[in-house]
Amino acid sequence: MRIDPSGLSRLGDLAATQPHPIWLLTGDDPVLMQSARIAVRDGLARAGITEREAQTTDRSFDWQGWLSQGQAGSLFAERRLVELTLPTGKPGVSGGKALVAWASAPPEGVVLVVSMPAPDRTQAATPWFKALCAAGERVEVPSLGLAELARWIQTSLQAEGLTIEPEALRWAAEQCENNSAAAQQLITKLSHLPRAVDAGPVGRSELEGLLTDQARFSAFAAGDLLLQGPLARSLRMLRGLRDEGEPLPLILWSVSQAARRLPEGQSGALLSELARIDTMIKGLSRDDPWLALERIALRLHTPRSPIPARR
Repeated sequence: MRIDPSGLSRLGDLAATQPHPIWLLTGDDPVLMQSARIAVRDGLARAGITEREAQTTDRSFDWQGWLSQGQAGSLFAERRLVELTLPTGKPGVSGGKALVAWASAPPEGVVLVVSMPAPDRTQAATPWFKALCAAGERVEVPSLGLAELARWIQTSLQAEGLTIEPEALRWAAEQCENNSAAAQQLITKLSHLPRAVDAGPVGRSELEGLLTDQARFSAFAAGDLLLQGPLARSLRMLRGLRDEGEPLPLILWSVSQAARRLPEGQSGALLSELARIDTMIKGLSRDDPWLALERIALRLHTPRSPIPARR
């Protein structure tokens, strides 16, 4: 089943009325995937399933323990929800076997919700993926195109009691470049701005001021500021964003967008380094992503120190 981003509430209704033992959510947009998880969770709660446990896999994940706990717990507990996130969409050999075993005999009274990136052709052909689809309901969560993102921004702002001028809406969608995480950050900032009740729709000038005229740094501008330097300003920006609790995925997206505007000979190694930092953010590496970003700044703004490609 493929859902429209505007139809996430319908997904909750389906979860409340259709007793699937397994829900498989696939997609690459982190904000929409989270919205899909919440919709299914809320729908199951309406069906009386309120107990929930959630786990995210990594290289050291105890698949056999997870399977045993799920099967044994269903004998004694009330109906419950088990959420499992596969950050890479690759559970490995032991994980694949555990998922096939679960799908072959879903525990009584337990609903499993698996979240993972959109699968490629190889992943979609694996026994564990086919088993999950056969035993439950697969939901494809699409990424947003420019027009869809604009509608999503408008609807989200309306939910916050805000309206936006058409030109400002187009500009906001273009600035976010199909990235709903960036759009969500923008909506959050707008919803917390002190505005008069009769201030009227949000205009483009207000948006531009929000993104560029801040005493501290904006995650939206992180990429350009990091690449432009100088070093002291880049480091001050990164540490300011860290202290303010800005989300790392949004900062990484901003830096990646700026890197793609560089000449091909300069962008390749930088994008490889950013991909490595993405694994840190997802918990697949123990390295500190903030320090890794600072190292990029040091390499960028230290003479004759190109960023080496990582293997």
